[in-house]
Amino acid sequence: MTNISMLFRGRIGLMTILATVFWAAAPCAALPVSVTYDLETSEGRHPPRATLLNMAFEKAVMEQALTVIGVDFPPQRLEALSAFLNPRAQQFVQRYSEISLETGPDGGVATYDVTVNRQGLERLLGQTGVLATAQHAQAYSLEVSPEVSASIREIESMEQLSGLERRDGVSSPHLRIGSVSGGFRAVLSAEGEQWEVAGETIESIWLRAWGGYFSRFERVRDSSPMTLVSVRGWSAAEGARHFVRQLGASPAVAESRLVALTIAPEGVTASFKVRVRDRRGLEDWLSRETSGRGLEYEVGN
Repeated sequence: MTNISMLFRGRIGLMTILATVFWAAAPCAALPVSVTYDLETSEGRHPPRATLLNMAFEKAVMEQALTVIGVDFPPQRLEALSAFLNPRAQQFVQRYSEISLETGPDGGVATYDVTVNRQGLERLLGQTGVLATAQHAQAYSLEVSPEVSASIREIESMEQLSGLERRDGVSSPHLRIGSVSGGFRAVLSAEGEQWEVAGETIESIWLRAWGGYFSRFERVRDSSPMTLVSVRGWSAAEGARHFVRQLGASPAVAESRLVALTIAPEGVTASFKVRVRDRRGLEDWLSRETSGRGLEYEVGN
């Protein structure tokens, strides 16, 4: 529930007003999503409602994922991410509502409000390595048995998803994949730890093995303390509310929320609580985003 406390001080006439607003940010918010379709399809006058909903879910989850990631991916990695998330999109949709369904001479547009479970999606992106390798690929070495060679295309697709790059001379992490009755077996070794898994598909063993490796980064993220970041100089509160979404999408930030707004004649000051992945990266990001906008920032200890 939103908790708002306002403090006012001043004089009538030449009044100086200081208003401080505190609240807890919601963990998820509805995203307006529009999908287009042809009026004449093999399924009839327009696609079934379930088809339109599925298209909207896929688009909403992908858009939320890109917001969480916060950097531009090359086309090949975007394709791998989309192929991975689309079959899983429905499990991250918490609620939805239909806004409109319009048709015209060139086709139709269906618009929905879709609420995505951002925390669950972020957890999956973390376990698959998407977040840890968003800016820089993770070098590793791969060893496959002859029977697995036929699956190399699938392995390459998973490498694109996880941001992993095979390089000669890399001893850690090292992944070995072999075949077993009914599927595959993988052993991932890295920095004195080892993850051994078996499964029916390359994707299943890949996600479980690398999930163990990348979950270490998530444990560090979850245990890191929150840092207070203040940004001042906005002319209106809406700018600060928009900024928290940008801040949360920064690769240097694991989590962020707007905790206070101070509204004064000289401008609006916003206070954010931030769980930092990379302090230097955060400061560089703040410097870029505030430059030329009349904004000043301060990062707490």
